[in-house]
Amino acid sequence: MEASAAPRAPASAATDPPPGAGDLLSRMNLSLAEAVALYSQQPLDFEPGTRWQYSNPGIATLGRIVEVVSGLPYEKFLEERIFQPLGMKDSFIFPPADKTSRMAMVYDLDEGRLKRAGKNILAGDPAAYRKGARYAGPEYGICTTASDLLSFYQMMLNGGAYNGKRLLSRAGVEVMTTLQTGTIDPAGHSPGKGYGLTWTVVKDPMGILQYQSLGTFGHGGAFGTEGWIDAKKDLIGVFMIQRDSGGDGEEANAFKAMAAAAIVE
Repeated sequence: MEASAAPRAPASAATDPPPGAGDLLSRMNLSLAEAVALYSQQPLDFEPGTRWQYSNPGIATLGRIVEVVSGLPYEKFLEERIFQPLGMKDSFIFPPADKTSRMAMVYDLDEGRLKRAGKNILAGDPAAYRKGARYAGPEYGICTTASDLLSFYQMMLNGGAYNGKRLLSRAGVEVMTTLQTGTIDPAGHSPGKGYGLTWTVVKDPMGILQYQSLGTFGHGGAFGTEGWIDAKKDLIGVFMIQRDSGGDGEEANAFKAMAAAAIVE
């Protein structure tokens, strides 16, 4: 069981907590409402539509909108409206006591050897199991398993439905997974990719060098996780690793190559 996290991105106003939030992303000591109120006071990095930048505060703000519209805490909304309908029994933000023994620790490379990451990483020391945390962290906070992610991705591949239950409209899924960044370049963390609505999308031949068809959509994590849905191949990929800073992507790229090579036309 591991934590998902925000995609790899250079430190900037788009990834760091705002003034007044302190070490929010590791201590998780503010409520989502309090954090988004601080985010809202920060100036724009650039005029909207002129360039692309991944925005952790933007994802956090989306989570707060979910709270306001639904009347539920963000983590409760996920539980009731996504996790339970999809049978994602091992997915949560604040770990229940009966799940902590299964949580994967986070490691980093030190002179070629793995060592436990420190307490200043996203969500803090994993061995503290987020005790006392208040921040739901929509941009990085979900802990889950490969099998649970498979259920979520299968729902997306199916156009919003899974096991007879519809979570999203087919039109909504199409809008989310259609390129929305137009000709802005770069617009993503890899060549040949752009962004839909929170999903990265393979948009041109350069993008298929990672063995993914045009239109493939997915998301990556700061600890090296990768997930993608390739509808043309009817393929779902889930790669999970717990390395602080995400490594260099070599492991995920090797996994993508093996997954693609395993397909028999």
